[in-house]
Amino acid sequence: MARSGFDDSVYANIITKTSDVLGEMTVLNNNVSFLGTRIPVDNNSDSGRKLARMIERWNTDYHTIWNRLDHMNKKAQDLRQLNLAIITETTDVAPH
Repeated sequence: MARSGFDDSVYANIITKTSDVLGEMTVLNNNVSFLGTRIPVDNNSDSGRKLARMIERWNTDYHTIWNRLDHMNKKAQDLRQLNLAIITETTDVAPH
């Protein structure tokens, strides 16, 4: 712990890891989306339509999860800024 705040590296790590996961999710979603464009062309049957519906659901779920994770990342950034302000404040007023 810093004087009156958490070690900034804790927040930095959360923000970095969350950003990394968002990037990985984007790559994965691009792969799934590519399949979604190919299924109707390659498999125009009942099973192909079922797969297409499943990919549509994936797409909806993906965007919900991605947006929530991005929102959490922004909250972590805000907490980090607050933590840095607290550390700076307490450092400035602390007796030396």
